[in-house]
Amino acid sequence: MSFAQIIGNGETASQLDALAMHGRLPHAIVFESEDGRLARAAAKETAAAFLCTADVKPCGVCKACRKVRDEIHPDVYTASTGGKQAVGIGEIREMISDCYIKPNEGRGKVYFIF
Repeated sequence: MSFAQIIGNGETASQLDALAMHGRLPHAIVFESEDGRLARAAAKETAAAFLCTADVKPCGVCKACRKVRDEIHPDVYTASTGGKQAVGIGEIREMISDCYIKPNEGRGKVYFIF
C-alpha cells in the first residue's frame, strides 16, 4: 500500500513516499483526521516505511512491514487514551523510560500516541 491510497492530499502523499524511499522521514509526524481511522492508517504506513527492510518502502511483505500492520512489532509502542480524553501519565512515563532502550529488531523505535 502507498501513502496515496491512504492520504487524500496527493502532494502530501508524494512527499511522504519520497522521504520514505530515501530514508529521510522526520523524527516526528502529526496525522489528523475527523474520525481518527485515516490518521491511524497513515501512521501505521509511516511506521512500516521507517522499519521496512526492502528497497521500496513500505513493501508490505517483509517481516517488519507485516509485524507493524499486525501490531506486534517490538519496536512500535502505542499509548492510547482508552476512551478517556487524554493519554494517562503512567503511559507517558512508560514510553519515556522505553525510549532509552535500544531497538529490538528495527533501526529505531516508533511511538504512537492515539
